[in-house]
Amino acid sequence: MALARVGDQAGGAVGKRISSFIAMLTDLAVKAKEMNAEQVLRETLDKTGLLEFFEKDETPEGRSRVENVQELLASARQFYETTGLDDVGAWLDKVALVQPLDEGGGNEAVSLMTVHAAKGLEFPCVFVCGLEHGLFPLSQRPSAATYAAPIGREALAEERRLMYVAMTRAMDKLHLCYAATRMRYGQTVAGRPSVFLTELPRSAIKLL
Repeated sequence: MALARVGDQAGGAVGKRISSFIAMLTDLAVKAKEMNAEQVLRETLDKTGLLEFFEKDETPEGRSRVENVQELLASARQFYETTGLDDVGAWLDKVALVQPLDEGGGNEAVSLMTVHAAKGLEFPCVFVCGLEHGLFPLSQRPSAATYAAPIGREALAEERRLMYVAMTRAMDKLHLCYAATRMRYGQTVAGRPSVFLTELPRSAIKLL
């Protein structure tokens, strides 16, 4: 293994860290043969401390990373519950993005993107989805239990700026959407409209 050779050549503290990393990967590879996808993910997060590292980041980006990890765990759990397969490879095949974003469709294609990715772009019709408190704006600690948890003032201001970016991408029509209930982390939770929706003038909104 090339990485092992690098560790041998480095020696000292660096070599020890590389050897420790290789040992962790080897152990995970062995355990993956006897675990389902969710168990492998949790074992990986536990050994690497990655989720704990993300949780210490109080920025919107940090909270978004925690949210992504939680959704990934929920996806793995749901895959096992619905298929009964404990094959990690089968789950990876299911969640893999096999189609490039720029493949096919032409001008008639629907573009699915994050608010950050939409900066500087404009579209005739825009749908902003997930406008529920705890999702947009994002809660301080994303989980099913704290779905509607309060958010700090600075974080709320940053989320409000993102909302402005999302709304101003629309050239002609803007649809603002929220769900009364949503599946989060394997649980059905009740949502309430985002505070951003309540801040909009009623005269400018048409309820559908």
